[in-house]
Amino acid sequence: MDEATYCQSVCGAKCCYLRLPDEPSPIPCPRLNPDNSCSVYAVRYAVGMPEVVVIGYFRSKTYRDLHGGEVRRPFPCGMIKDIAARGGLPKEVEEQCVVLHPELLDDLQDQ
Repeated sequence: MDEATYCQSVCGAKCCYLRLPDEPSPIPCPRLNPDNSCSVYAVRYAVGMPEVVVIGYFRSKTYRDLHGGEVRRPFPCGMIKDIAARGGLPKEVEEQCVVLHPELLDDLQDQ
């Protein structure tokens, strides 16, 4: 099993959800496919890309405009190691993350 397959099938792409203290629940990345794969991975993580990019937008459950309408907020996409270093992933997601713990692939191959 490779890293991408692990992320899709074992983890469920849990790092591809934005967790904000002012939003009631995690927001899935707008570029996340139904099979938990990233639709822009090759471009997003190509050599020379910035550490953080706006990958799309989401509709806020918390903020409203002057007329009570939904507000679109940017969805930033960063590097997983940086997100984890800033405390942006729950502990249970960090523990099963193959990017942070590549030895998880070895454990699967040993089974």
